[in-house]
Amino acid sequence: EYTNKYNYLSNGEESSNLESISGRITVIQYFGKSLFFAFIEQDNYQIQVFGNLKRYESEDKFNDIKSKYKFKDAGVNQY
Repeated sequence: EYTNKYNYLSNGEESSNLESISGRITVIQYFGKSLFFAFIEQDNYQIQVFGNLKRYESEDKFNDIKSKYKFKDAGVNQY
């Protein structure tokens, strides 16, 4: 479903659509205090979630979201 919906995006291009997804977090990478990436897999598909402090209303809100990404099954409501 997502592959067809976002097929128009080039590598590195982002969408501002709000989506709900679920799956297993397989990789989490932190880059300093202000960036993180998480890879979520389900049914042999993988999606990358990108967190950037600049997109949140406060550092506390960003840290709260970032702390919820663990190696486990997850549901995500992000854009």
